[in-house]
Amino acid sequence: MIDTQDSASSIYPIDIVIMAGGKGSRLGGLEKPLLKICGERIIDHVIREVKKIRHRRIIICTRKELFNELLSLASRCVEVIECPGKDYVEDLNYVFTKINFPALILPSDMPFITSRVIEKFLREAFSTRSDVITLMRCDKTRCVETGISLFNKSGGEWSNIFFNDIPELRDIDTPEDLLWAERQCVSMGELEKQK
Repeated sequence: MIDTQDSASSIYPIDIVIMAGGKGSRLGGLEKPLLKICGERIIDHVIREVKKIRHRRIIICTRKELFNELLSLASRCVEVIECPGKDYVEDLNYVFTKINFPALILPSDMPFITSRVIEKFLREAFSTRSDVITLMRCDKTRCVETGISLFNKSGGEWSNIFFNDIPELRDIDTPEDLLWAERQCVSMGELEKQK
């Protein structure tokens, strides 16, 4: 486990924004943040992991239809804001009016994300001189955006950091992704039984 006291984010407390405004259209309209994977709602898992990172605030950006459901997550250290909900870019621009920089932006649909992986990304991102740093996950044939980015300001010079395609960086977009996640849960359960 990474000692967060020695990590880059301990030097720079950050605002953390969890983007939870998607409509889940490729999943037939299922509300991705509310999906249960391994017996836990994805949004609850993401919040638990980001709370381990030194932060000023944790903000959940969601659309009107999910606002009341997610408002129950609001607490002293988690804020829920209603974003326009038209598309990701508009929601992100809206969030920029509500936060301080630097800010970590991440999706609400990563059921296996860990603070360890986020801290590794932050250490690498804070060592660059770019204004916006995006985390890419790569397999043997291609790299894809994860939805995790560090914004030192709302625009400017952009760079990417590349990580191997690990379960912690997989999100849930399609029925196939959901099946994959459920298989991961079974595998993890079998590993726990062997301990």
